[in-house]
Amino acid sequence: SVSISGAATGAITVGHSGTATMDMGRRIIITSGGDDTGITFALAGTDWNNDPISEVITGVSGAAASSVLSYKTVTSVLTA
Repeated sequence: SVSISGAATGAITVGHSGTATMDMGRRIIITSGGDDTGITFALAGTDWNNDPISEVITGVSGAAASSVLSYKTVTSVLTA
């Protein structure tokens, strides 16, 4: 499943391109319902100053993994 914590000004669509804009800088949480330890999630977007930011999160097993950075917008989440 995909969910956000807090308000967003636009729809968040899975499997399609687009930008999610948050009401304030927020960390991205990826929650695993299974074993995602072999998956990395590459996040890209902007911080609250509109500067580009990105990072890679390693999936976990049956728990939540969180970004270190806070995002104003998320422009892509790619898996590897």
